[in-house]
Amino acid sequence: MNRNERRRLAKQNKKNKSAHGATRPVSNAVLSILEKALQFQSDGQLGEAEILYRQVLAQDPDNGFANHLLGLVMLQKGDSRAAVDLLQKALTQDPDNPQKQAILADALIALGKLAQADQTLQKLLQTHPNHANALANMGNIRLVTGHYQQADDYYGKSLAISPENFVNQCNRGNALFSLEKIEAAKECFTRALGLNPDYTDALKNLANALMSEGDLDQAAHVYDQAITLQPADTGLRINRAMLLPVIPKSVNEIKHYRDEMVKNLDALMAQEGNFGNLGEPSIEAGVTGFYLAYGALNDVPVVCKITEMYAKLCPRLTWTADHCQPESEAERSEKYRIGFLSHHFHNHTIGKLNRGFIEHFDRNRFDVIVFRTGSIDDSGSQAIEKAADKVVHLPENLDAAQRLVAHERLDLLFYPDTGMDAFTYYLAYARLAPVQVTSWGHPISTGIANMDYYVSSHDLETDRGDDHYRETLVRLKYPPTCYARPEKVDLTLNRADFGLPEGANLYLCPQTLFKFHPDYDRVLGDILAADPQGRIVIISGRYANKQRLLTERFAKAFPDQVDRVLFVPRMNLEQFMQLILIADVILDPMFFGGGNSSAEAISAGAPIVTLAGEYLRDRVTYAFYKTMG
Repeated sequence: MNRNERRRLAKQNKKNKSAHGATRPVSNAVLSILEKALQFQSDGQLGEAEILYRQVLAQDPDNGFANHLLGLVMLQKGDSRAAVDLLQKALTQDPDNPQKQAILADALIALGKLAQADQTLQKLLQTHPNHANALANMGNIRLVTGHYQQADDYYGKSLAISPENFVNQCNRGNALFSLEKIEAAKECFTRALGLNPDYTDALKNLANALMSEGDLDQAAHVYDQAITLQPADTGLRINRAMLLPVIPKSVNEIKHYRDEMVKNLDALMAQEGNFGNLGEPSIEAGVTGFYLAYGALNDVPVVCKITEMYAKLCPRLTWTADHCQPESEAERSEKYRIGFLSHHFHNHTIGKLNRGFIEHFDRNRFDVIVFRTGSIDDSGSQAIEKAADKVVHLPENLDAAQRLVAHERLDLLFYPDTGMDAFTYYLAYARLAPVQVTSWGHPISTGIANMDYYVSSHDLETDRGDDHYRETLVRLKYPPTCYARPEKVDLTLNRADFGLPEGANLYLCPQTLFKFHPDYDRVLGDILAADPQGRIVIISGRYANKQRLLTERFAKAFPDQVDRVLFVPRMNLEQFMQLILIADVILDPMFFGGGNSSAEAISAGAPIVTLAGEYLRDRVTYAFYKTMG
């Protein structure tokens, strides 16, 4: 026990206020128990410390010191709910204590009660504006909720006070990475490693930054450094095994890294006994093979290899709900219970494509339950929640989320976008409903054994479509969406507002940058070579380095025309709809075309040039046109 802790105990022994405000001394016997418990806690013997703190509280339930320290023990043991209750009780007796406020905020964050944590921290900072931990936690909350600039600001203030905090240096790097400031993010990760060379989180984040820059060899080297430090860290090994280029330099690079991934996954499973199983896969691993979909190849063998690996290294993933057990004789309700589960039920492509289903399911036959992760609250999320019969907000904790979904005893569970979000991807491994279905939100097979059906349409598939899915393929008559027509936008902007030249023929290709397959480069070059007045217009991505990588690839594919590729900044929906009207023609990229953007362009009457290919992902615009007749 250190001197400060002894001093606080001695101070409480002199004056200990009860709930009624009376002052009474703590007996020497209680003081002795507290000192012994605190020593156990300092030595990491949390069970022994808990027993003694509870012994004190059995005699004196309002003992502020015991409540506070037991709350710390419960927080260390991972029981955030119990910790919050105890810490709140301790704080009521000492409401202006900055240490107790800060630790309560820690517990509230761990429990996922971010709004309450924010309020607690705001109160603390009113009286202690330079409290480094409080400032850092304000940054942590904003990092989690997607307010990256505010997160960076708070981390900056905290680090100005406590620059040696390597965790906050790393977290600031994460905020900067999300703000597309890759070089600044790398500096933060490097600074964190200068303070603690063994900090594997910083190594992992540095590797991710290098990967985003297209430097996969260096990213692999950094992962290898981290694995040397933490050889039992399964998540690090998975991230290393599943490296993929975001903007591939060539078709050969795509094939090389796919082949490497398969070999790495086989090696990982062969070495299973050399390291531990995953605990919380979305935190420890968090990779789904997302970029496989953009390689223009049949992904079934690779995604099945990925799911085999995850099921082997994290058996909890494949948990089965009681009402889905073969011997279950669960009573059915009068109406079918249908669940919709996604991270993207807001103003997002997935929300737009699926909102109509949630609104228009026949309520005489179906109960509709929406499951959401994340905290985005906008007009889209509000409309979806209003349309649902019930909304369940899922914590990003595998066991808790599995049981919350299972509690609804669904007849069918629909995952519209399996693979776009890591946590919902892992959740899809479990058997949470007798029938589980996915669709084209992420337009490749999930490879997941417990995913029964993949919903598509006749025009979205070729005759060979069944070979592209592990799931049973269901071909509907029309594309599987119930899409609301976007509001009509009046043209109030002109080319100059977008920095585009008058008199040029504008070929707008409004897709995210990683959709541009290397084999499509030649097509773009041929268009520009055939039309001297032509300009290819592309919307910049979130990360400047992706634009740089794509431009470098274009320069190799069509060096004489690359200066006629124009990038315009990201924009809101109204601006996007006006850009569509300003363009002369919309280009639908080969190998992975538009979805929501094509629906928006069609609604505005803009012409789209498309070429249907082999897979669903390059047949969406074609299927829309076929639906139109």
